[in-house]
Amino acid sequence: MLKIPDNNIPEETLTLDAAPIPLFCLDSNRIVKHVNETAISRLGYPIELIQQAPFHRFFALYSPSMDELERRAVQDASSLESDAVMMSYHREVPVHLLVRPLVNDGQKYWVVGVVDCGVVHQLQKRNDDTSKMLQELTYAISHDLRSPLRKLQAFYELLKEAVEHAADKSTNFYLQAIGSNASCLQDLLKDLLDYSRTFTSSERHVFVDTCDLVRQVLSLHQEPVLAGEADVRFSDLPTIYTKPQLFARLIQELVDNALKFGGRDCIEVSIQAEEREHEWAFWVRDNGVGIAPAFRSNVFGIFQKYHPTEKSSGNGIGLALCQQIVRHLDGTIWLEDSEEEGTTVGFTLPRPLLKVCPS
Repeated sequence: MLKIPDNNIPEETLTLDAAPIPLFCLDSNRIVKHVNETAISRLGYPIELIQQAPFHRFFALYSPSMDELERRAVQDASSLESDAVMMSYHREVPVHLLVRPLVNDGQKYWVVGVVDCGVVHQLQKRNDDTSKMLQELTYAISHDLRSPLRKLQAFYELLKEAVEHAADKSTNFYLQAIGSNASCLQDLLKDLLDYSRTFTSSERHVFVDTCDLVRQVLSLHQEPVLAGEADVRFSDLPTIYTKPQLFARLIQELVDNALKFGGRDCIEVSIQAEEREHEWAFWVRDNGVGIAPAFRSNVFGIFQKYHPTEKSSGNGIGLALCQQIVRHLDGTIWLEDSEEEGTTVGFTLPRPLLKVCPS
């Protein structure tokens, strides 16, 4: 086991030994305070020459530099990566640095992971191939599939007008079936398009007042609220660092579900949040009909309709979309077990590890 030279090292760094890649913990002056066995092996130097040494002794030619990474940490902690050359005992190796800021008792630290450029290029190629496939799927949904559907709907309207006064009961029934199924397919393609786009979202993280954002989402549901059919409450929601459009869509889908499956004269929905050490936790609760135990295990699956009733319109993609959004935002989502009626969906989103204030 490694000796810990500084008792103030964050507890998170004590798990470095188990990591399969070289990891370094640096203090605010970029002095190496802790390394794992993999880093010692890759560098080829004894631990006594690594700990307490400046990080730049072993890594050079940063692009971007550590100074630039430190500036970026205040604005966008998700972009802390850099290319460098690792100067091991035997040779110089091009590597990719993954830099994570930490704050412990007011002291700033950096955890730096080192990945071979060959591995990075393989992962990047795999990611590029996946993105290309998703872009092709998105194009197919938005153009190749929707184009014939629009023509089908246009011919349906023409046919309905042509036989409007001469059609018998059976003909009208068939026309209605064609029209309703075409509309259903149009909604399905729209939902699939929304689902696929979350995989390739290029929206940037910013600080978001979630109270203001939830108000904007709820403005889309004024009709049931003003009619006294729904009561949606929230308070003390935080300012978080996230992608606002994706977060808004997440809240919209969860509120839509709560309103759609309400089982009472007045649907009650509450949105709450709680601050945790490294994340924000949110809950959306309702007093509706709930979800039967038989459907709970697959509730976040795509096309899973867990309320197969006439009232529950939709394609069964809402919670699947919520799960995909939360995963894209590096969070987790779950359905809480409850003996009471209603449904509670919880999710977490990470907090920036550097304690910075929104500008």
